Amino acid sequence: MTTEEQEAAVHTLLRALQIEIPADRIPALTVAYFTAMAQSQQLRGDVTRTPSASAFDAAWDSK
Repeated sequence: MTTEEQEAAVHTLLRALQIEIPADRIPALTVAYFTAMAQSQQLRGDVTRTPSASAFDAAWDSK
């Protein structure tokens, strides 16, 4: 997934949750989200897709 796709996915998720975030904050939020998800997987030793990643992908796919 490219950076642009990640940012679009985060924006789609925020809209679905009806959360208003200024567009200039989306890149930082995107980095924070994907960094936290990666760290969580590393801490668990989990390299498979998590339920949160699946839900995130579903939000992206419904765009």
